[in-house]
Order: sequence, then C-alpha cells, then structure tokens
Amino acid sequence: MKRPSMLALPLSGLLAGLVACGGGEAKPPVTKPVVDTPKPIAIDTSAVAAPAGLAAEGHATSAKAFFDVARDWFNAPVPGGDKLSRDFVGADVGDLLDPSAPVDFAVQMDEGQLVPAYAFGSTVKAGIDVKAAFAKGFAAKAGENGSTLFEKKVDAADDEGDDIVRSSRVCLAWQAALTDRTRLVCGSPAGVKALSAYIVRTLPTKAYASDLHIDVFVNHIQKPLKMGLNLAKGQLPPGLGDGLGDVGQLLGDVGKLSIDGKINGDRIDGGLHLTFTSAESKAGKAFVESQARTAPAPAAFYKLPVDVDAAFYTQGMGGDGAMLDQLFSKRPGISDLFKGKVKDLLKKPVVLGHGVDLVAAKAAVDAVAAEKDEVKKITAQAKAQSAFDGYFAVRFEEKSDTVKALVDEANKVSEDERKAHEKADAAKAKEAKDASRPVRPMIVEKTTTSPETFGLPKGTVHYIRTTTVTTVGAPGRVEDAPAKGQKSPPKPVSKPPVKVTTEKHVFLVPDGAATWAYVGADPKGLSETAKKVVGADKPLAARAGLDVITKGVANSGGFVTPKFFAVVDSVGPRHVYSQKGVTAEAIARVSRPIADTPIPVAVRATKPEADAPKGVYELVMQLPKAAVDALVRKP
Repeated sequence: MKRPSMLALPLSGLLAGLVACGGGEAKPPVTKPVVDTPKPIAIDTSAVAAPAGLAAEGHATSAKAFFDVARDWFNAPVPGGDKLSRDFVGADVGDLLDPSAPVDFAVQMDEGQLVPAYAFGSTVKAGIDVKAAFAKGFAAKAGENGSTLFEKKVDAADDEGDDIVRSSRVCLAWQAALTDRTRLVCGSPAGVKALSAYIVRTLPTKAYASDLHIDVFVNHIQKPLKMGLNLAKGQLPPGLGDGLGDVGQLLGDVGKLSIDGKINGDRIDGGLHLTFTSAESKAGKAFVESQARTAPAPAAFYKLPVDVDAAFYTQGMGGDGAMLDQLFSKRPGISDLFKGKVKDLLKKPVVLGHGVDLVAAKAAVDAVAAEKDEVKKITAQAKAQSAFDGYFAVRFEEKSDTVKALVDEANKVSEDERKAHEKADAAKAKEAKDASRPVRPMIVEKTTTSPETFGLPKGTVHYIRTTTVTTVGAPGRVEDAPAKGQKSPPKPVSKPPVKVTTEKHVFLVPDGAATWAYVGADPKGLSETAKKVVGADKPLAARAGLDVITKGVANSGGFVTPKFFAVVDSVGPRHVYSQKGVTAEAIARVSRPIADTPIPVAVRATKPEADAPKGVYELVMQLPKAAVDALVRKP
C-alpha cells in the first residue's frame, strides 16, 4: 500500500475542516476583551485612638433640640437649613445637613501652637447627592478610607492656568457600614486631616448621659494655655495680671474640664466638673481641704423666710484666705487682727438670704408717680429704690459680741476713709476755677447706734447707716435754635444739685452661739423678718424646686430667682436717682408668680477616684423654663 504524500496530509485536514463548517468560508477564533474589575475598597469602621494633642471634644444629641430651646424659651431666631449648612461648611451648599442628627467635634493643639486645629462632624440628609452639592466652587479628590475631600477653590490660577486650591475650611464626606447616610466632617485643613477619623469612627460610639457634653483636656494643653496667659498678663494692670498667674497655677492641677447640659422637659440640668490630678496651687490645696466639709445644707439655711428671692450657704471657706488678702490690700486701714478674725469667721458655715416687701416697694413707687415737685420726686425715687433693694439676712456661726467688734472696726475704717475723702473733695472744690460747673456727686456715709431694738432678743444691736448723696445737677432744657434777636442758642444751665438722705438699718441678733445680721431700709419690717427667722421651723424646706439642695451634699449652694435679677437690674448710680431706678414696670414683672421660680445651684468637692487622683470639683444647676419666661417675657 502506497503511503500518502506529505502534501496530502494537510490538504485532507483542510478539506475535513471545510466539510465540518458546512462548506462556508473560514472564520478566525473569537476572543473576549479582558476587563479589570476593581476590588471593593475595604473601609475601616473600627474606633481609633484619640489623636495626639487632643485639646477638646464634644457631642450634642442634635442641633434641632437646642434650636427648639432657643426659639421656644428665649425667643431667639433659629437658622434655616441653608444657613445651618452654610455655617457648618463655610459656603453655600444648600440644605445639606440633618438638624436632628448628632453633632460631634474635636480640637487639637500641639505644643507651642496658639491657633487650634478643629473639625465638626454631622450627618447629611437622606437622598442628598453630596458631590453635586459641592460641585460648584469646590475641588473634589479621593481621601483616605473611602472618603472624598472637598476643598474650596479661589479665584486665582498658577502659571500653568490650573485652579489654585487654598481654603481656611475644608470638608470630608464619608460613608461606611456603621451608618446608612453620609457623614460630613468640616473644619480647618489640619483639623479635618488629623481629627476626621476620630470624629466619625470613635465619638459616635461613646455613651453620653446628657444632650450636650464637652471635655476640655487641660493637661494636654498646658503649654499653649500658659503661653496665652503670659501674653494676656502683659496687657493687664499688675493686680489683675497677678490674678492670671494664680489661674495658671490652678490649671496646672486640673486634668480635665467637663461641661454637661440636659434638656429635661421644662427644665435644663447643667453641670461643670473639674478633675484634679494634683494640688500644688493655693486653689488646689483649698479644694482638697474642702472635701472634708462636703455636707447637707446647714439647718439655719431652711430658717430663712419662704418668700426670699435669693438664698445661699457655704460650709466654710477653705485655704489660707489669699483672695481676702487681695481685697483687704485695697483698704490699708484694716488691721491684721481684723483680717485674721474675718478669716476665722468665714471658715465657719455662713447663710445668706435676700427678700423684698413688694407691697411697701409698690407704695413707694406710686409715691414717686404722684409727686409733682421735681426736687421732692428725686428724694421719693431714692426711697423707692431703697424699698425695692429689699433686705439681707446673714447668719454667722459666731457669738454676737465677736461679730459686733468686727462691725465696729469696719465702721471705724469706713469713717476714717470718709473723712479723708471729704478733705480731698474740699481741696479739689477750692481749686476749681469754674464755679458754675456741677459739683461732682458726693456720697457721705455715717454709722450710729440706736437703743431701739423693736422687741428683738436681748443683746440685739441696732446700727443706723445714713447716706447723704449730692446728686449731679441735670442740664436744663434749651431750644435747638436761637431765640429771636439772638445769634446763638443759650448755653445749657445746670440745675442745682440735690441732697438726698437715705437710711439703712442693721440689726445684729443673737441666736444661741450664732448671730444673725439683718440689713434693710425699713427698721420695723426688718425687725418683723428677724422675729420670724428666730422662731422659724424650717419654712424654706417646703419650697418647691430645690431638690439640687435638699437631696444632696455640697460645700456651698443656694438659689436665685428672676425677682432678684429684677432688683439688681433696677439699681442705678446712687447720685442719679431721677434718671434710673425702680419703676412700676419692674414691680409688675416681679409680681408675677413665675418671678419666684428658683434657679438652684450646688458646688461640691468629691473625693479622689480612678481618673481624678485628687478628686472632682463640680457645679450643678437647674434652669426651669418658667424662670426663663419671667426673665425674657414682659407681663
């Protein structure tokens, strides 16, 4: 058998292929294009450690909650969605943020840095295209961990014609498994870079007991704080500058300052906490000392009249009384013995209350309105002011003889100072060339004792402090245009000064081993108040709204009411009674029941704990909506 030739083999293969293909033309093999499928970005949602130099951090449950309070409580304007987003971003991006979402922030300060880096984080509204919102005026680029960084463009270009990106505030958008909506972080460029991961991955995982919580890590920023204090100290007078030095020493003892606010229905609960890590400063040592005096309010606190508009107590002053020394330094006539006795007195518990007899105050105000004589009206206004000033009741845990000796020395120092001022004023008046100029206001105070004690307990001492004020003469009214036949209008003619004399009465009333001091303008009304207090059975304990005081321990505490603020607001310079003072409107404001709503506060020193080796100094308070209404809403 003859073997096929070498040529026949490939030909037969080709024929077989043609037969198999149905006799059609040959087609090249089909190849599919290779597509590179990008791998999904692995986004890290785990919490990160606090960044180095963390100066502060904070959390708010929502902007809306606080906007509601601002609008409904304080009648304050509330920003719309566009403005809220503009303030947050630093540019017009439309209604971008969800006002009901939490807001977190952080601040960073490195050593030697006086301008902090900062960033805020919140949540974008559902359905918002963030890239579209930032399309105009921003340059977008990929950031770390699946984020997008937006930097604001400026109207400038480099040599190659490209936009220059330079902004004092940038934003970073980030979305991950821990949220179904985009988180937006905006702030300074350095702040967004250093703090964004901490804001979006760590702060939202923390548990907060309040609607607003702020931590300031004082121990992390000691150098920047001291640099700032030293700069400020150089701009202040020596006395105030020394005070800043004391503040700097105190800050060296503080580890952290925390602020809390909780919206609790018709009340806001607030708190401030200082965590002490050491006690090297004078204030730090006084704080540690005060921990032993944290206790319930003194029983005498509850003996104050139930209608007082302010009341406070202290368990006693701690430390060496350095603050008193600064006050005494301005009164060179005070003896060292007096200073020592005052310090000893204030190291014991002290109770203080203030009240107003509104019936008497209203009668005095009505007398002002009825008075037609201009000079007599000024005197009537002075009496009305004294009536509205009300009374003070102060209790010292010291025998009345000791308190009387201190009062007598204080009166002597005051009298010596009065005589010195009189002599100086007489010399100035003699040197004055223009006798027609109004005499500057002169205030002369003199204290005497009175045998009348109005039936108060044996041993009561009654002082009368008389104050004579020479008021500033008010310019007479003149016409703006000159009278007929005159070239120019007449010069203003000052009305003659008016002397106004008022009295304050002081009763020192023994109460066992303690002493009550009462100060007021009406001796009869004052004595009646004193009698009620001496025989009282804790009337103040029945007053509502004082749980902060009655159900806890503290070093000091008390409350103030809108009525008291109205009294303080009415007090004008004593030499211009005719221009400012108590009015019928003020009486109407404080006569409303809501004006008696207490705003309680307590300050306490707690003992050391794990993160506070030297303890925590805390201030807690409650702000009722009714009190705010009385302050901001007119009758």
